[in-house]
Amino acid sequence: EIELYVEQRPYYKRIAHVSVYESAGASAAVSEDGTVIVLGADKFTDTVFESGKVYVFRRQATDVTLVQELLPETELVRGMFGGSIALTASADELFVGSINHRGGDNTGGAVFRFVNTAAPGNNPQFELVQTITCPFQEQNEEFGRSVDIDSASRKLVISGTRANERSYLELDGGELILDGDSTTLFDEKKDSGAVFVYDFVGTSAIDGNYVFGQALVGETVSAGDQFGTD
Repeated sequence: EIELYVEQRPYYKRIAHVSVYESAGASAAVSEDGTVIVLGADKFTDTVFESGKVYVFRRQATDVTLVQELLPETELVRGMFGGSIALTASADELFVGSINHRGGDNTGGAVFRFVNTAAPGNNPQFELVQTITCPFQEQNEEFGRSVDIDSASRKLVISGTRANERSYLELDGGELILDGDSTTLFDEKKDSGAVFVYDFVGTSAIDGNYVFGQALVGETVSAGDQFGTD
């Protein structure tokens, strides 16, 4: 086992014991006032290999306490829940990436949005309110490799480092008939990567959602670029 520390000048205080194989601290975030600390352990294994886990701590003066442990809604082999984390300045929202999340038509990763439902001054209590998946809906995009949130504008940015960029050519089906319908040809640059921007729609964290707004790619796009890698 290893000891996990949070710096508290002028000394360090031990706050948890975790297995060295969990990769605890693979991601981390702290609220603006320093009272909420979140650590990701994307290789945590309980009954499912490397399904991942997130630890939530509360800091009061010189005391740091583990107050919540978050597991993925569905534990998946190598789901790597907790590989990336973003926390709003006030700690009212928490975003957790899981690059190998699979569910329904999605096989390319996801970001899970949690809302802090605790009253001010109490221990944070995060509840899952939204699952965000890549708008491209392709396989193995590693959507959620990194995630960041601007607290003021509530702009959410998520990378999909193995997303494939496609250039399309549409044919109207008038002269060229292949299947009796319109035909689309595309050129694909595999693993070129992209960054996805989401806008918040709603009046409060608990009753709103993040909606896809824009996909960003590199100035020059080549296969294997993995644009969006930290």
